[in-house]
Amino acid sequence: MNLRSLNYVSIHRRVDLPNASAIYFITGPDYVPLYIGESVRIRNRWEAHSKKHPAIALGADRIIWVRIPQDRRVRIERWLIRMYQPVLNTMDTPRDRRLSHHRRRGPKPRKPTP
Repeated sequence: MNLRSLNYVSIHRRVDLPNASAIYFITGPDYVPLYIGESVRIRNRWEAHSKKHPAIALGADRIIWVRIPQDRRVRIERWLIRMYQPVLNTMDTPRDRRLSHHRRRGPKPRKPTP
């Protein structure tokens, strides 16, 4: 996926984001994704996002998005996270912990039964 060819806005211009179902990338000027997320309404999601300030501290300056139908968003987001492995898609939140197992190869380890 060529991120340079997609729509974007300044990280500080939330009002310019569409209120649409989308996958979004938080990047710096080099277009390397620092965070990848998905949302039914990207504009509303970014307003109080927990990764906003850490992203800005890492030099993020834009939000790139691509509209994706709601029924395919999560699957595509997981694929993109595995592909790019953004630094802010860590295990800091319950959602990140759910997605992090998609980065590992093979089945999830099971607890032994007594």
